[in-house]
Amino acid sequence: MQIQASQHPTAFAGWLTAINFALGPQLQLALMGSPKDENYPSIIEAVNRRFLPNLVLAGSDHPTDLPELLAGREVTPGRTKAYLCQSFTCRMPTSSAEELDRFIDESLSENSSEVT
Repeated sequence: MQIQASQHPTAFAGWLTAINFALGPQLQLALMGSPKDENYPSIIEAVNRRFLPNLVLAGSDHPTDLPELLAGREVTPGRTKAYLCQSFTCRMPTSSAEELDRFIDESLSENSSEVT
């Protein structure tokens, strides 16, 4: 395998990325709100403080013409809500960066205990 990796380094890196994604965790985060919302910067900071290469992130500040991850999510004027999902099963929404941070940590620790 070393010979193939050295002859095709880009393809090999892509293969490793696919394996990493398949092994999980695959998290989805739906953000409903505006960058102008008071809590938006802290919500984004909670997400950006860790390396989450498999995170699918979608956001909007209006409830129409949305991708599936955002469909049916409520917009609360002035407050960004975060819906953290795993395998498209979502936790209760939160407007708290601390709670989102805890949800992410719990999701990651649940998955790390499954991989042995």
